[in-house]
Amino acid sequence: MDVVIDTNVIVSGLISQSSAPGHVLHAAVTGRFRWIVSAALMSELERVLSYSKVRRAIRKADKDIKQFLRDVSSLASHVLTAQELHILADEPDNRVLETAIAGGADYIVTGDKHLLDLHEYEGIEIITPARFAAILAGV
Repeated sequence: MDVVIDTNVIVSGLISQSSAPGHVLHAAVTGRFRWIVSAALMSELERVLSYSKVRRAIRKADKDIKQFLRDVSSLASHVLTAQELHILADEPDNRVLETAIAGGADYIVTGDKHLLDLHEYEGIEIITPARFAAILAGV
């Protein structure tokens, strides 16, 4: 199973490990599926994790955040995006779609309403963390 995890899910998972995003993040770091990233998604994750309010919420020191980013980089499968999409008004959402296409993803896991409203894109299901956690649990 090949999956792109949106930044909002990663941050939510870091804030609350017992939440659906927390379960998705745990499954990602324990190798339950192939986690697909791109340079654009890694840059966005690094940028968002640098926000002081996010750092306070996840209660991590700068060195812990840097280590987390290194861990993601080594655990995830990196893809090069071949096309630039302009499907959604929020450009970072388009980077998520581009990454999923380049990586041949089965799922995009997100809490972003604009992405979720698509339901699927080019055969890639776009689902909530709760739905993906249920899929992982076999429900």
